[in-house]
Amino acid sequence: WLFGIRYNPTLDPQLVYPTPHLVQYLRSRDDSIYRIMGVNLALIPNVSMVFSLQDIRGYEPVTPKRYMDLISRLDGALRIGDHLLFTHANAAFLDFLNVKYAFSAVPLGGAWIPLLQDGDATLYENRHVLPRAFLVYEGRWAASPEESLAMTLAADFDFRQSVVLEGDPQSGVSPQPGAAPASGAEQATGDPLATVTSYQPEQMTVQVDTPAPGFLVLSESYAPGWVASVDGEPVNLLIANHAFRAVRVPAGEHRVTFHYHPIWFTWGARISIIGLALLVFLPVLGERRWFTPSRQAATRRS
Repeated sequence: WLFGIRYNPTLDPQLVYPTPHLVQYLRSRDDSIYRIMGVNLALIPNVSMVFSLQDIRGYEPVTPKRYMDLISRLDGALRIGDHLLFTHANAAFLDFLNVKYAFSAVPLGGAWIPLLQDGDATLYENRHVLPRAFLVYEGRWAASPEESLAMTLAADFDFRQSVVLEGDPQSGVSPQPGAAPASGAEQATGDPLATVTSYQPEQMTVQVDTPAPGFLVLSESYAPGWVASVDGEPVNLLIANHAFRAVRVPAGEHRVTFHYHPIWFTWGARISIIGLALLVFLPVLGERRWFTPSRQAATRRS
């Protein structure tokens, strides 16, 4: 670093990745939690990461398998090697994925309304998008990952009203349909029943107010190591809609927290601490054992 510091000048990031006008407009317009997508090669995947935009597309091979198995089967998804693109934005599941905005050089219809055009590209907003966290009051149980994938992609599955869960139904008995007056669709337009109060890479907090027991569903990827609690009490974290997260919540107001705490990190930290302690103390113990009184006397005689 000392040798090369004079040979590696710093550059203004704007000289390498200038912020497009549509991205500037979007970031100044909306500071809430949402996802974006591009149609065809509009805002090529991974470029959005430079601008702190959450993109549903993938550009690297290190991507959760469950997520890619589901997303790559959506209408309009185009898988090219390790890359995932979209040829259009007509898939209804984009609403569940919290895709609020889309960049496209081709006209988008349906729920998409144009906001601003810059050259050949246009920024669109999705009027039917669901929030990142919402409540449903019906659970459908799948016996295997393969079954949950098929149920999630089924044409008759309404992700605004119910959620596909994996495991034993007895681990969280689903309320009957219609047990509560609100649905996911109503939450998108009316008063929210689930409000994200804290959103960090390794922790997420949601404030819930529900008139009946239900399932809090997140369009956040499921991965081993995530744990959940309701009002500080640990609860069972469920795999929702094949690749996402959900927990069962009782009626009333509750604080639901999701925290990433993989057990292998804890054990790795313990092993590292033990190894560091051995590196520090073993040489000291070895030195003390080497310079015993008898050895010191022998050293003097020699």
